[in-house]
Formats: sequence, structure tokens, C-alpha cells
Amino acid sequence: MTSANADNSFAEHIDDELREGIQRALEEDPDALREKLAEMGVFDQYVEHSDISNDNKEPLSEAEQLLLDFVETLQNPKSTQEIATMIQAERPDLIEEYGSFKHRSWLSTKLNRLAKVGYIGKFRKKRTVLYTPNAEEAIRRWALYNNKFANELTRSDADRIVADTGMNRDTIIKAIATVQNRAES
Repeated sequence: MTSANADNSFAEHIDDELREGIQRALEEDPDALREKLAEMGVFDQYVEHSDISNDNKEPLSEAEQLLLDFVETLQNPKSTQEIATMIQAERPDLIEEYGSFKHRSWLSTKLNRLAKVGYIGKFRKKRTVLYTPNAEEAIRRWALYNNKFANELTRSDADRIVADTGMNRDTIIKAIATVQNRAES
């Protein structure tokens, strides 16, 4: 049976009232409909949406790209202050070329921007904000510090992670899916 035949067969079993209800749900809250269908086992809750793509990330300035390159080398999550100290010790050339690198407030602003648009990860450990080379690592750490298993995170956790971190919701959902897929492998 082809996909078109399967779609037609399915459509034949839907009455007008159900069709209208589904249409209303799609218009009012497509995420809630998706979550409910996932709960029912119709499909995976964290399937990627076609409009969610790393290709849509905002372009970076040269200084931001250099900061991103530096953060991507971190072995463990670091605070803004720790990153500033590491740059001063390991990459004084960055401070010489871009004076802004020595200012913690500039670094904090740029790190937050990189996390918000999905280039790096960010999470909170008590009152300290820590940055990771990627969102998946931030999700794992967030789960750890919130007494959860990363592979069992849900949509409500995604909303809480957004509120806690300021990271982009689509990035968080993709990171959760990646963490879950790796756990299944």
C-alpha cells in the first residue's frame, strides 16, 4: 500500500466532527496536539520539525567565532569567569586583537547569545551559569543537577530548561532527542 493510499484509507475513517477537531487543535496549539499524539504512541514526541535547522543560525562576527572556537575546546563546563581566566592564560592573542575579550560583561553577553541561538550549551548549577561546547552536554548536566535521567526528559522539562537557561526551545528539543537517541543505541 502506498503512502497516498494509506492516507486516503485513514481519511475515510475520520468523520467531519473529528476532522474539524483536529484542524482546530492544529490551529490553536500544534505542540499540545503533537505531545498528545506522542503520548498515545502515534509517533516520537521529538521528531524534528522541518523548520528547525542548524542552518538557520545567525551568522557570527569574527570575535564571536573565535570565542565559539575556544568554548568548543572546553573539556568541562565553565563559568564566564573561568572562561575569561582561561582566555587570559591560554589565548592572550585574543585579548591583544580584541580588547573586549578581557571584559567579563562582554564575554557573558556573547556567551549568552551563542547559547541562545544554539551554538553552545548553557545550564545553571545553583547560582552559577556554566557553558558547554554543545546543547546536548548542557541538557545532560541540567538533568543531573535536577535529579532526572537525561533520556527520560519530557516536553515539560524542555519548557523548564528554556526558563532556566534562556536557550532556544527548538535547540533544547533537538538536544533532548539526540540524548534520547544515543541512550537507545
